[in-house]
Amino acid sequence: MFTAITRLTHSRRWKRGSTKARRENGVPVIGAATVECLESRTLLSVTYKVLDLGVLPGGTTSAAYGLNQAGAVVGNATAANGVTHGFKFISGKMTDLGNPLSSVVSHGYAINAKGDVTGEAVIGKYDHAVLFSNGVMHDLGTLGGNSSFAYAINDSQTVVGGSYIAGNTVVHAFIWTPARGMKDLGTLGGGFSLAYGITAAGKIVGYSTNPHGQNHAFLFDGAMHDLGVLAGATRSIAYAMNVFGQIAGSAKVAGNEHAVLYAAGKYSDLGTLGGISSSAYAINDSGTLVGESTLRNSTTTHAFEYRGGKMYDLNQEIDPAAGWTLLDASGVNNAGQIVGLGMIHGKIHGFLLTKILV
Repeated sequence: MFTAITRLTHSRRWKRGSTKARRENGVPVIGAATVECLESRTLLSVTYKVLDLGVLPGGTTSAAYGLNQAGAVVGNATAANGVTHGFKFISGKMTDLGNPLSSVVSHGYAINAKGDVTGEAVIGKYDHAVLFSNGVMHDLGTLGGNSSFAYAINDSQTVVGGSYIAGNTVVHAFIWTPARGMKDLGTLGGGFSLAYGITAAGKIVGYSTNPHGQNHAFLFDGAMHDLGVLAGATRSIAYAMNVFGQIAGSAKVAGNEHAVLYAAGKYSDLGTLGGISSSAYAINDSGTLVGESTLRNSTTTHAFEYRGGKMYDLNQEIDPAAGWTLLDASGVNNAGQIVGLGMIHGKIHGFLLTKILV
């Protein structure tokens, strides 16, 4: 699993991060951000080239949330009418996923090797988890409530996310398969759960309330396991897991989110880029994590890469002449390509970073 999207709100925000861009269902609402850009930066080395994913015809903003091993990207962009649509970006071309069932919002959050995309779309009055496959948008339904949200998909076309259950008062994590439809994963004993990531083997990560009302990260492998919290933390969230069982996430430390790595039954606090908060949203099979962190004495966030035991500001690894401020990294694949969103020429655009071979 190489994408992690959290994400959370509508009026019910399950917050994932600290980016100043407003987030709906845990993802930034493009076009709603007022972002400070750093006037100067220390360049470590030009490690990545930046590809601007651009916008849909007539639109102004975009944001990338996930990618597959081949570098195909998925995200959201504003259409000409100002409505947010999911998109796929393959071979230099952005394709509007639209919403065939209505003229309103759709979102794309994750993409598998076949190019299937999962996300959500407004169907009737409510958001429903959807699957875009072979040019068709499929409504995945709900767990009995009005709304559902899909955040991850693997190559077996298994989808995970969250749905309101009957009564529309609480959300439960779900798993959806073509053969069995949507199934409730339950909780850690509390009322709430939400799934953010799934591996090729079908292992699922997310977070849930326990019987004491505390939010803890979980791993589901046929049963839901409580992963506890970082020592001294009050909550934990798991966003993505790699083939070796290493998990990217966050923990609330002294009132602020910190990016964490969960491996071999133990949490490690990854720290920040000098600010008070950070979150790790994705991890690849090499153990590289990506996410966002606030800067020293600032509420501005920068995208980061964590490798070799150290957190790096991705803005220090691109050519400053490109004019970008990279704000948030949401996905990384095994080739080391990274996607996210940033500021370019005063606009929020999605980006794809690719390593420069030397």
